[in-house]
Amino acid sequence: MAYQLLVIQGNLTKEPEMRYTPAGKAVLDLSVAVDVGFGEYKETQWWKVTVWGKTAESCNQYLHKGSGIIAQGEIKGDKETGNPRIWIGKDGTPHASFEMTAMTVRFTDKKGSNGGNGNSSYSKNDAVPEDDSESIPF
Repeated sequence: MAYQLLVIQGNLTKEPEMRYTPAGKAVLDLSVAVDVGFGEYKETQWWKVTVWGKTAESCNQYLHKGSGIIAQGEIKGDKETGNPRIWIGKDGTPHASFEMTAMTVRFTDKKGSNGGNGNSSYSKNDAVPEDDSESIPF
């Protein structure tokens, strides 16, 4: 299966959310803020990063709100349009959500800031099984 490789670097905006599929496979959702641009052209993109299997369990153990990461994986578009998910906020302004499934997550925090050594890296050797991807209850 071919896919486009995406790499993002940012910080977690809230605590990781761990859950399990009915088959018992670990799934972790990360909310990541990524700064793009510079100076007056700087803006923040918000990413939902999904991590599976042993990588999810390792990330859940070591990451917390504010942790820095580099995630590498596949971008996931809206099933109907293929574009980022769009919604209108409570204040009436439009928002977009970008999503990816991470194959590799690297921790970028400095030594000791979250129990990691700044060089931790976890890779996904167990691809998301096609049969499990549809059985997620959320």
